[in-house]
Amino acid sequence: MNLNDLEIFEAIIETGSLNKAAKALGYAQSNISARLKSLEHEFHTTLVERSAKGVEPTKIGKRLYRASLRITAELDDVKREAAGAPGDLLITETLLHYMMTNVPSFHPESYGTIVVRRQSDIVPETRRHQYKSVVAFVDMGELDNYRLICNETLEAAYLAAKDGLEGFPGDVPLLINHDKECAFRKRSLRDHMATHNSRRLMEVDSLETIVTMVEQDKGIALLPSYLTAQRKLRKISTEPIRLPYRVYSEVE
Repeated sequence: MNLNDLEIFEAIIETGSLNKAAKALGYAQSNISARLKSLEHEFHTTLVERSAKGVEPTKIGKRLYRASLRITAELDDVKREAAGAPGDLLITETLLHYMMTNVPSFHPESYGTIVVRRQSDIVPETRRHQYKSVVAFVDMGELDNYRLICNETLEAAYLAAKDGLEGFPGDVPLLINHDKECAFRKRSLRDHMATHNSRRLMEVDSLETIVTMVEQDKGIALLPSYLTAQRKLRKISTEPIRLPYRVYSEVE
């Protein structure tokens, strides 16, 4: 077994297909199949179950996948440290925009790379790469290679177009992020259900698109309050909504 075999195995599990893994890595599918067989021969067991829908890892396959992610993440970290490169930052789009605008102590230029991921992809991403810092709404308490630095809150409010109809516009949808783990989405759905609101919901896969649609009076949305000062938006909810987020640092 070599490191390339682990990379191939990770791609197989993450894509759920030998063919997709081959395309992602630029290999022939026969090469992918051969390396998988070699791994299974080395471990004396089946690592994936094949079906018409693709492949699923066996119990041992899942353990190997998790171990492989830890190994490759550690090696990436060692390479970065040996090269004297600054560490990387993992963060969501909303929090990056918020911190660059509202947190004076945040210095994005101090990182080697800033990686922006959806909230639902934060924890999986920390398993495949070691980051100097992670800023996210998610609780990563189960990860022993990161420690919690601080808990913070982001103030949010339901916003509408500044030049739109006064009050709560009644004929436009409530815009929510497509990411199922998005903190704004979760709070929006909770409020929507609690008030038995009949307003139509519309999923959008981009924060910037949501903001633009609200500006153009094509929807309302729960968004960071500071956007009222930056964009053509106004608050239509009176009580501030505080969404907790967390700042993590790698364990040295």
